[in-house]
Amino acid sequence: AAAAARPISGHRSVAPSPANTPRRESSSSPNALARLPGASHDRTHGKLPSPGEEPDNAQLSKELERCLDAYEINFLQRAKDNPEWYFHPEQCKLAGLEDYQRLVLRDHGMYGDLKQYRLYYHTYQGDVEYVQFREQMAEQIKWIDDEAALFGDQRLRNELEAFLQTLRIAMRFPNISGRSVVSALREHLYSLRFDFNHRKDLDGVYLEIWKRVARNKMNFGDALKQLYEENIFPFRRPDIKLALDSYPGPSWINSCYDTYVAGIDEGFSEDEAHPLIIEAVEKMPRGHCTRQEKPW
Repeated sequence: AAAAARPISGHRSVAPSPANTPRRESSSSPNALARLPGASHDRTHGKLPSPGEEPDNAQLSKELERCLDAYEINFLQRAKDNPEWYFHPEQCKLAGLEDYQRLVLRDHGMYGDLKQYRLYYHTYQGDVEYVQFREQMAEQIKWIDDEAALFGDQRLRNELEAFLQTLRIAMRFPNISGRSVVSALREHLYSLRFDFNHRKDLDGVYLEIWKRVARNKMNFGDALKQLYEENIFPFRRPDIKLALDSYPGPSWINSCYDTYVAGIDEGFSEDEAHPLIIEAVEKMPRGHCTRQEKPW
């Protein structure tokens, strides 16, 4: 995802702070922890369990905290030596620019069109207004966040109406460009469609699985088979079939259920569980799930 990131509409994006975006070393490297100051992967020193041994959770937590502290110290020093933002030497030669306009992101290959982006020379006030504009636009054209509006026969008419409404909103912000207004709406609609396709019917799928597995104590594979045969969610039938064919092996439906849904109390009613599942679906990563901290 990082490789595809690009500043919104040519405006200065709020870059991830160095403390939040370390260059992670591959976990497959046996020396990843050993190279951190104060860290060691020696089993005797760190008292890490051997394969087959029962881990001591308290000791593991202590080891993890020590390693994370060492990693933070190591990264912060690197960030100090190589900051994320810097004053571009060419832009420092342009007397008409403010210091804010000379400040640019370091090009690590994480952002698209960065060379073009830094030549827009947006002002601080323009960027502040752009953020406010995007917030108001998203709130005031919320009516288009609907399947029929986004994909139906009136799609082009809806987009034109949203565009005219967006122009009226933009007139309150004199320091943002017309180019930014047009691209902001385009990106907003694209994001809505992408998210809709990603999340469509997922809350229903996971609610039905939860009812069968958590409340009725059904085997996960049997629950998938029942959902597939009943075809309650035609849009998700190929995904259910893929998970069914993979079971008991891993699948993204299985992984997301284990990570985000399985912890919902089986004693909840359907009306109580459904909002929690909707919230869980919104937290799921786009495309597939990996093991992450459970939100419950």
